[in-house]
Amino acid sequence: WAAVAVAAAAALALVSARGARASLDVDAVDLPMDTPVNHAFKNTGTSYVQLDAGLSERLGTRGFTIEAWVYNEQPTSAANQPIVAHAEQGAASLFHVDFVLQVNRDNGVVSFVMGGGADRYGFNLQGRALVFNEWTHVAVTVAAPHAGDPTSARLYMNGELVASADAWLSGVGTRQISAEPITIGYAEVGGAAQHWRGQLDEVRFWATVRSQAMIARDHRDPFLFSDPTDIPEHLVGYYSFDAGPDDTVWDNSDQPWYDGTPLGGPQERVPADGLVDIPLSPLYAPFAGPEAFGLHFTGFHDEQNFVRLPDSLSRDVPRAFTFEAWVYLDAPTVNDQHYKTIVARHNQRAADIHPGTFDSGSNPEADFVLQVDPRNGRVVFFMGGGRGECERTSLGYGVALFSAGEHNVNAYEWTHVAFSVYSSTAGDPFSAALYVNGARVPQAAELPGEAWRP
Repeated sequence: WAAVAVAAAAALALVSARGARASLDVDAVDLPMDTPVNHAFKNTGTSYVQLDAGLSERLGTRGFTIEAWVYNEQPTSAANQPIVAHAEQGAASLFHVDFVLQVNRDNGVVSFVMGGGADRYGFNLQGRALVFNEWTHVAVTVAAPHAGDPTSARLYMNGELVASADAWLSGVGTRQISAEPITIGYAEVGGAAQHWRGQLDEVRFWATVRSQAMIARDHRDPFLFSDPTDIPEHLVGYYSFDAGPDDTVWDNSDQPWYDGTPLGGPQERVPADGLVDIPLSPLYAPFAGPEAFGLHFTGFHDEQNFVRLPDSLSRDVPRAFTFEAWVYLDAPTVNDQHYKTIVARHNQRAADIHPGTFDSGSNPEADFVLQVDPRNGRVVFFMGGGRGECERTSLGYGVALFSAGEHNVNAYEWTHVAFSVYSSTAGDPFSAALYVNGARVPQAAELPGEAWRP
């Protein structure tokens, strides 16, 4: 099997969500230039995010950097308000937390604490009072040897050094290491649950000590809108709150990903302007780079006008997966009535046994094919059933999905198309779904439907 991306329309903007992408020199085309909106996590009072425990294991006892944009809405809180915390659940006091970056109760001062046990701090950095109802960038760095207690710490606000320590204040081996997950916007200390009140954004974890110059340089750089190959080294956890399902906070750093889980009550993503310098992007999806380039195809049937993606991508595509792309269909004539293929994976040897069927969009030997009928703009998605007889039930397919009406592609307009395949780790897929401009395309009663047909 080989993965082959083919576009017989005028242009195609491919989006790879957490995956491989082909590196190509292509002509610039006019993509839909919707300006992305930066979003932040808003805590409604009891909500927070629990990160994958693998992140704390990854950071270990080495040096690290944590940074975030913060917006506090309740300056008179009677409890400390954690921004990021790592501690045993129900830690007796701040002396027994691994670390907490927080805003102090009553006075609103940004502080960073590392417990040293036995009524002693390892570090106790006190910055300056946070300006409430206003966005502020905060960052903390901790230097530590490969093993052993930390040696120094620095606290920054808007890139300015506001507090520092050059010695661990407690005894040897007193860092309060915890196997608990790191949390954003929450800590339980001294029997009391403490919550952030307001918004948080661009929370980043680095497995290195960043310099003040690096922090000042990058704090407005939205790495989320960069090509994945450009994600900086040592960025091991990155939470932008701009993408992902409602029940997951995606880690937008490089693999492995330490996604977060929203807990504790309602939360929402809200627009947050002015924090990061967001470039114009061709898509709302954040994985597109800022260049606004696409792939341009002639669409002539007698030309080998396609892009072959690496075989490794085909092998790495799981049994359950999603594909999406922006497409723009030129339709100056309907003389060429061949289906226009967006993406396909097929067995050429099997297709050769039934010549002509793949060309016309009716190849049951294809693993999957996403196409557009240029005569009417209908989007079709097929998964081959391997029977090779188009007259049989479901045209010989395992899945056959069709758009109609408002879900069809209009010529000379950018349209977002996608399909998802639902499957277990073995056996045939359960079902598939087709989407146009974010809406799931309903299937008419007389059509085969979304379920796999054995």
